[in-house]
Amino acid sequence: MALNQEALDAKDRLENKYNGNAYNAETNSGGMAAGGSRTNYIPAIRDVATVAEAIANETEAAATNATNSASSASSASASASAAASSETNAETSATNAAASAGSVNLPNEPVNATYLKYNSTTGEYEPKTVAEVASDVGLPASATADTYIKRNAENTAYITKTTAEVASDVAGGLADDAIAATKIARETTITDDDSKIPTSGAVIDCVNGEISPELKAYSETTFNNTGTGGTQTIDVSKGNKQKITIATSTTTLAFTGWAESGKHSGVVLDIIDGGSQTLILPTQTKLVGDETPDFTPSGRDRFVFTSEDAGTNIDMYVVGLDIK
Repeated sequence: MALNQEALDAKDRLENKYNGNAYNAETNSGGMAAGGSRTNYIPAIRDVATVAEAIANETEAAATNATNSASSASSASASASAAASSETNAETSATNAAASAGSVNLPNEPVNATYLKYNSTTGEYEPKTVAEVASDVGLPASATADTYIKRNAENTAYITKTTAEVASDVAGGLADDAIAATKIARETTITDDDSKIPTSGAVIDCVNGEISPELKAYSETTFNNTGTGGTQTIDVSKGNKQKITIATSTTTLAFTGWAESGKHSGVVLDIIDGGSQTLILPTQTKLVGDETPDFTPSGRDRFVFTSEDAGTNIDMYVVGLDIK
């Protein structure tokens, strides 16, 4: 029996390509496991149909030839032999096709809109509904319309987010991360609430992760360090403008909250009555001319403290002494 080329190609794939091993586009493109069934299941069924149709056509042609050659016993005999041979080949091809499909253990009746999942225990593919797949990968069962799915902060599970919650997350992300190539302009004034997106009076132009504010005016709140005596720690992250009063006893200044090493940060610090008690600066303080200023006993002195190595070295600048 001479099958057409299309049928021969389909027969070759059924016998030599499709298999139950793990799918790999380069090394095992006919594998049905590890997601291969999504690629190969339908083509394999089509190849079975192609071979079966070609065999049927050949069998019919052989029968026709046998009828047409009935006038010649020799020809009839030959036609009968050809028909018998075709039938034998058809049975062999059908058996091979069935074995090829059976070897990958595909379900006999796959359901519409289902996935196939390989069961390593049974060695068979099992149909999975969309809901079952969602459960397998940890998606929330309570998701509804207009609900977003987000991985939690611990990266242990998926959680649902409403539209309002997503909007809040995005707003916070814009404020915290300065998304590249984004300009934010609103019609209200900037407030001291750092959780809000900057608004009118300022355009935040984010290019390559940098923020270049263009401001008409701004104000800062002075943070008041209320402790007295002993070691008083100035947390730079609490504000660029701070003050402290030296009142009762020897006071040692310390600093924390600097930006990470390699980034510049600083604080403008007003020291009130700094000369009324013994005031000790951090040992890593670098002074202009290596001279400690004379702090005012009753009055306000203003200094700037900066660091570019997370406080390993602190530069101190005198802005003014005994400011009235």
